[in-house]
Amino acid sequence: MLIRFVCFACLLLPLGCVAKPIDSHQSLRPSQGQALTSVYLTTSGSFLNNASFTIDRLALFKDDAWLDLGLPAVEVDRSKNLNRQLLLGVALAPAGEHRRFRFRVTDLTIDGFAVPVPAEEQMVELVFPEPVYLDSRESKCIFVDWSLESSTSGVSRFQPVFTAQGQQVQLGS
Repeated sequence: MLIRFVCFACLLLPLGCVAKPIDSHQSLRPSQGQALTSVYLTTSGSFLNNASFTIDRLALFKDDAWLDLGLPAVEVDRSKNLNRQLLLGVALAPAGEHRRFRFRVTDLTIDGFAVPVPAEEQMVELVFPEPVYLDSRESKCIFVDWSLESSTSGVSRFQPVFTAQGQQVQLGS
């Protein structure tokens, strides 16, 4: 009897260790009136100092209201993300025309030194140069660019400068 139990347990043991791939988009299937939105951070220009900060509270503006995208906070580190796109998150957003985008910047450090960001400067609000149209049940990207050259240098006066735009051409087009 004991041998049967051990054999049965040995057969079940591998089943408990099999990793199931997690489909992160499985619950992000847009329904009618929703679009899938991927938000990326890019960098342009150059900056000698090593800067890092946290971005959170990403939101789109539609119909006179800010709509939180519900994305987790992301740490941005210039030395790791230079000349690369950093995925800030994928979220469902309401279909329609969007003209503004915002997020919060906190936990700013320059060359390892913490730099306080005044509360009134933490929220970054950006106007898209062209409206971003999110079509129902489709997917589109939003690109936020961190302009390294425009960001004020100096530890006590550093303020990241950003612009944002929507995806201009669908990849399949």
